[in-house]
Amino acid sequence: MTHLANGIDLVHLAFARQFVTILRTIIGSMDPRGKTPVLSNGRAITGKLARDIGKAVRHSPSCEVTDSDLNDYFNTLETLLNDSKTLANDSNAQDAVSKLNLLRKESTISLAEMSQLLKDAHEALGKAENVTKECKSQMESYIEQLKIKLDEHAETLIKKYTKNFTEEANMFSEVRKANITEHANTCTVESKRLINEHANTCTEESKRNILEHALTCTEESKRNLTEHVNTLSQKSIQYIQGANSSKQESDYEHEVEDFVGRLKHHYKRKLSHVSISTLLPSGDESLNKIYAAPAICRVVESSGGKKTEIPITTYKEILCTGESEKINKCIFLQGEAGMGKSTFASKLVLDWCNQGGELTSSETFVDANTLQEFKLALLITLRDSVCERDVTNMIKEQIIDMVYTDTERNDAYVMLNKIMRQELCLVVQDGLDEWKDLQGKLAQPIMLSCYSQCTVFTTTRPWKLTDELIKNSQIDSLFELKGVRDPYELCKSLLDSFGCNTLKEFEQYVSENELHALLLSPMLLSLIVSSWVDGTRLTGSRCDIYTVLVDALFKKASEKISFFVQPPFVCFQNTRYLQHNFEHLQAIAKAAFFMLFSAEREQSLVISDRQLSHCLTQEQKYIALKTGIITERKCVSRTYQTSTCSFIHKSVQEFLAAVHIAENSATLLVVSRFFAENLNAMFENQVFIFLCGLNIFLANEFSRIIDSTMNTKFLLSLYIAGFIEAQANVQNPNDIDLKLSRFNVFDFDVDDNAFLRILQMNKSNAKLLEIYLYSRNILLPPNVLHGLAQLKDIKLEGCECKGLDLSSCHNLEIIDLCGEGITLQPNAFNGLAQLKTLTLSECVCKGLDLSSCHNLEIIDLNGNRITLQPNAFNGLAQLKTLTLSECVCKGLDLSSCHNLEIIDLNGNRITLQPNAFNGLAQLKTFTLSGCECKGLDLSSCNNLEIIYLRGEGITLQPNAFNGLAQLKTLTLSGCVCKGLDLSSCHNLEIIDLNGNRITLQPNAFNGLAQLKTFTLSGCECKGLDLSTCHNLEIIYLHGNRITLQPNAFNGLAQLKTLTLFRCECKGLDLSSCHNLEIIDLCGEGITLQPNAFNGLAQLKTFTLSGYECKGLDLSSCHNLEIIDLCGEGITLQPNAFNGLAQLKTLTLSGCVCKGLDLSSCHNLEIIDLCGEGITLQTNAFKRLAQLKTLTLSACVCKGLDLSSCHNLEIIDICGEGITLQPNAFNGLAQLEELKLDECVCKGLDLSLCHNLEIIDLRGKRITLQPNA
Repeated sequence: MTHLANGIDLVHLAFARQFVTILRTIIGSMDPRGKTPVLSNGRAITGKLARDIGKAVRHSPSCEVTDSDLNDYFNTLETLLNDSKTLANDSNAQDAVSKLNLLRKESTISLAEMSQLLKDAHEALGKAENVTKECKSQMESYIEQLKIKLDEHAETLIKKYTKNFTEEANMFSEVRKANITEHANTCTVESKRLINEHANTCTEESKRNILEHALTCTEESKRNLTEHVNTLSQKSIQYIQGANSSKQESDYEHEVEDFVGRLKHHYKRKLSHVSISTLLPSGDESLNKIYAAPAICRVVESSGGKKTEIPITTYKEILCTGESEKINKCIFLQGEAGMGKSTFASKLVLDWCNQGGELTSSETFVDANTLQEFKLALLITLRDSVCERDVTNMIKEQIIDMVYTDTERNDAYVMLNKIMRQELCLVVQDGLDEWKDLQGKLAQPIMLSCYSQCTVFTTTRPWKLTDELIKNSQIDSLFELKGVRDPYELCKSLLDSFGCNTLKEFEQYVSENELHALLLSPMLLSLIVSSWVDGTRLTGSRCDIYTVLVDALFKKASEKISFFVQPPFVCFQNTRYLQHNFEHLQAIAKAAFFMLFSAEREQSLVISDRQLSHCLTQEQKYIALKTGIITERKCVSRTYQTSTCSFIHKSVQEFLAAVHIAENSATLLVVSRFFAENLNAMFENQVFIFLCGLNIFLANEFSRIIDSTMNTKFLLSLYIAGFIEAQANVQNPNDIDLKLSRFNVFDFDVDDNAFLRILQMNKSNAKLLEIYLYSRNILLPPNVLHGLAQLKDIKLEGCECKGLDLSSCHNLEIIDLCGEGITLQPNAFNGLAQLKTLTLSECVCKGLDLSSCHNLEIIDLNGNRITLQPNAFNGLAQLKTLTLSECVCKGLDLSSCHNLEIIDLNGNRITLQPNAFNGLAQLKTFTLSGCECKGLDLSSCNNLEIIYLRGEGITLQPNAFNGLAQLKTLTLSGCVCKGLDLSSCHNLEIIDLNGNRITLQPNAFNGLAQLKTFTLSGCECKGLDLSTCHNLEIIYLHGNRITLQPNAFNGLAQLKTLTLFRCECKGLDLSSCHNLEIIDLCGEGITLQPNAFNGLAQLKTFTLSGYECKGLDLSSCHNLEIIDLCGEGITLQPNAFNGLAQLKTLTLSGCVCKGLDLSSCHNLEIIDLCGEGITLQTNAFKRLAQLKTLTLSACVCKGLDLSSCHNLEIIDICGEGITLQPNAFNGLAQLEELKLDECVCKGLDLSLCHNLEIIDLRGKRITLQPNA
């Protein structure tokens, strides 16, 4: 070991230490990892080696170093200074090398030179610190750009720091080289000692400062870098999340747009063309060219069951209802077969697609923009999904699977579910009548509740809506499609498509053959037009029309023409292609029958090819497919290829099924069982109508089955259609015998002749006859109802029948006749022993006598053209209810109707015997209005509960009501009764007596403990005392002939409402009526005790007008809300309203009140004070924060200030006695209307009343600020 003092000068050692320390700091700043090499003369000297040398020199505990180590240190420094790339050619560096060599030889430098060296070293350290700060700033700048390219910027930072290091190192080396060269030879041993001591001190301090500063900078840099990286990370995450959300939304919108585009393309291809005629399904035409405006009406049912039809012409009227135009969620469009429901549904969807062009008629359903509110319109044909119960599955099968490939469908299903949950969608269900739940639990397919944004538009036949499973609440709107608005417009379009210009000739043909009714159905219309173009003449028979259709279709199988020698049916007589295909026709008809009446209802319209093979051979199926009578469609399957088969149209299937029945009478057993299990199935098809035209004998038998198994109001229209069809097919009239027991006529378009013919057929069978016609009358011959021996119920409205006689209908139980067109024979009801209910309204009947109808229970006669015999009701012991209105009856006597419970007689042409009601012990309700009855006495009607008598022609005995212990309600108006006494009617609850010809005993109401409501108007009653009627709640007395005892109301603790008008009562005191809520006293005949209202804590409304009351004080009536006092005879205490915290409205007119103060009535909203006798305190309205309306007229108030009434909206002040403060209206921000007239106000300022709309200032004593 060589001590530093013996080997090398301390000055040189200090210099070496400082040099190494600076080198370590620079290298460490360049590369914190310590792994970046510095290339020198081809050898790698790492930053770690330089740091090790620095540590060895600085931290030597004994300040000693070995010779070999010291030599290595010099070699290292010398190698650095001789670097070939940077310092080899630098003269200063080479001088430094020379000086190092001198150090090896122990040369010295002076103390001054050493001091200068240390100073230079300190400056170098400062520069190094500045470099560190600069690097930190640059690092922060570069870190901000890491979110773009962290790696690139990190590399840039390294290059930047390397450059700075090289520059500083060069600078430092040059300084050291110059100093070493200048002072190497002048150092002495003493100088080395002194410098060594000073150097040790400076070095340790410098080391400490540098280390502390380095640590501080390093920690701050690390912290700033960490914070920035974290911030950048959070922002990056947020940006990525936002980008993901935006991308998801964008993807969703793109997917929806793609789906809508595919859907519209699908609809355009599938729906834009329709067949012109069922004769030629492949002969289609653009829907827009042959589409005719539909006749659609909204069906509205009133609370009374009457249906009103309102025509509609826009989509908006279908989709929306009410002023709010809220979109309906469940809409039904009903219509008979062939009326164009499916075509309308297709046109609706095409209009949503914007594919619909100009229609022939531009006046209806042109608001296609209404449909654009829906994101999707989804059309599903229910007949194609009879085995499905879920709407979404139907959409998948009929739409998704048609517009997406196998690999896309799963994603499409998910997207469909999302759209139906979030977006407004229109789901069109076509043909609900052709779908039925296999489990029998649903009336319509399931639409999940989560699809609350979806509107469901359903088409169906009317019979389907009679299903009990369809509740009224499930139908937001009901519409009916009645065909086309203008049939001839459609005829013209069809003829034009055929290239024909023969519309006038066609119209003449339709008129001659009475085919106009068939033209309302687009299907039948197109068939008739097509037949016309082909030269075929039709007779109006449905069988003829469908025979032509089937005959034309069989032409496709074979064009060989042959005719029937003896046709099986009249309508087959002129066919050309059926005779040689008859066996095929029979087989197809059999298949139609078994499908239609299959026990498995889902197979009635669409069956699989496998199931069809049970009915048809392959040859027969081939013929059926070739003719087009049956169609076949492939099914989506991943195993075997399958298909479904159906008839070209349901009505064609029904016609062929009827052909099979007509040829096979045994099939009626199958039909009868079918209808027994499916009671409403009759209205699903036209089989019965076709059968009437094909085989009337089987139709007659069929009608018996129908009548015995079905109980519905819709059968008559079906029978009428069948009857007309039988006539059109030239069936023998004597052979037509359709059986029907229930006749319900409510169809506007019923065929009167057919109805009457069917009724005549069933004289021995008819049990019910109901005719309700509102738009027209049906003419009934006088004898049409003669001999209906089984008839039990008859209701006629909208009929004309002169001389009606029902006396031969011995089993009648209910008769209801309404209308001026009905006239009755006097003995029209003679002998009707079973009759229980009779109602006549506006009919004509002279001398009516019902005395032979012994079982009558209810009679209701209305109309001034009905006259009754005096004994018309004699002997009607079962009669319970009698109502007569405006009838004519002289000397009516009902005393023999012992079971009468309700009597209601109205009209001045009814006169009664004095004892007309004697002995009616069961009578409970008795009403006379306008009748004439002298000396009426009801005292024997012990069970009477309600009596209502009105009319000047009624006079009562004084004891007319004696002993009526059950009487609860008594109303007399305009009657004559002297000395009436009701004290024995202990259960009376309501009394209402009106009329100046009624006089009462003073104690007439004594002991009526149950009385709750008491009204007297115009009657005469002296000394009235009601104090014993403890349960009275309402009293209304009107008339100057009524005088009251002062204590008339004492003890009426339940009394809530008291109204006295023009009565007389001296010293009235109400203080004991603690529950009074409303008091209304008007008139000069009543004087009040000063404390008359003390303690009325429940009083809410108080009105006095014209009364005399001195020193009135209402301060104890804490719940008062309304006070209205009018009259000069009323004087008030100054504190009369103190503490009335609930008071909202106060009106005083003509009263006297000095020093009125209302400041304690905090809830006042309306004040109206009028009269010179009212003077107000200056702060009378202080703190009335709820006050909205203030009216003062002719009052006296000095220095009025309203600025604390912040909610005032209307102020109307009039009178010279009122003076206002200049700032009286300050802060009234809600004030809208201000009227001042003749008030005194100096310097008025309204600038803070920002909401003022009306200002009306009058009077020369009002002055305003310039900026008021």
